[in-house]
Amino acid sequence: MALPAPGTAPAQALGTATAATIPEGNFPVRPPGRPRSEESRRAIMAATVSLLGETGFPGLSMGAVATRAGVSKATLYRWWPSKVALVVSAVHEAAVEQVCEVDTGSLRGDVRSLLAGLLALMRSELGAAIAALAAEAERDSIVRETLEREVLHYRREIVGRVLARAEARGEARPGLDLDLLSDIAVAVLIHRFNLAPEHLDENLVEGIADLLVEGIRPR
Repeated sequence: MALPAPGTAPAQALGTATAATIPEGNFPVRPPGRPRSEESRRAIMAATVSLLGETGFPGLSMGAVATRAGVSKATLYRWWPSKVALVVSAVHEAAVEQVCEVDTGSLRGDVRSLLAGLLALMRSELGAAIAALAAEAERDSIVRETLEREVLHYRREIVGRVLARAEARGEARPGLDLDLLSDIAVAVLIHRFNLAPEHLDENLVEGIADLLVEGIRPR
């Protein structure tokens, strides 16, 4: 449901999460080198997201990111082995910081909280960056496989935790398709983002939450 990064240890997004709390086991180990400056790392992440939204994936270069972030190109390659690794890492980390998993005590509350976070994300600068990365994934199998490995696995874990809490409260039936539930919510938001952005609002969040909760409650 939400939207999760190679080269770094990003965050926990369907409890509150930060980039530092994401299990490192889900991401490739960073190659050895000098310790990263947190200030430089954040500058690189911000520059990557900004340039991705401006130029799209094909137009983004490691050199342009390095220039905007005020670091050397060698620094980028020391910390991230490729442009794909850097971009997925930056987008994932930025998204996780905006979309936090919150245990509200109810399934509808949890779902609404996540969807509201996604809505805010898509209205922000990051929305354009995510759209650019998704478009590239349609053309580039390496980008697509990296997204599936690093992001979709993470999203599935989030949805799994939300549904586990809902099952324990008697709000959801067991055996639900986690991937399908995630895709439904995200697909509706992306559709509106691309084709009818004027209707990408809180009413949409409420409507999706109502439909999902009604569809997975025990029969």
